[in-house]
Amino acid sequence: MKGVSPVFMDEIKILAGVGIEGDANAGQTTRQLCLISRDASEKRAVDGLCSPKFFPNIEIDHIDVGLRTFGRKLRIGTALIEIERVGKDCYPECAALCLSGPCSLANGSLYARVIESGIVRVGETVEEV
Repeated sequence: MKGVSPVFMDEIKILAGVGIEGDANAGQTTRQLCLISRDASEKRAVDGLCSPKFFPNIEIDHIDVGLRTFGRKLRIGTALIEIERVGKDCYPECAALCLSGPCSLANGSLYARVIESGIVRVGETVEEV
């Protein structure tokens, strides 16, 4: 449900063309899945507009610069996803943007569509296909 704090899980089921089973955003035609690098998550500004309301679906250790490209296909667990957007927009009225420029969410997050359904478990690697 939207407006509810995220629930952290050891395993999720990702459905092709849908997103995460049971997720409030499941079924969207775009941005079915949101990934964020752990370093971007740790660095994001506490006083930024997005910090209290932006919750990615999957947090990974590191997003290699080479993977931050539109159209790249990635295997996570048994699921296959395709990157459709790199980063999220910053709001001009955001205090963090005004003080220090775009926050880590501007290039540390990825949006993807799900091509093949699968299971993703904590600790699995992200591989380019």
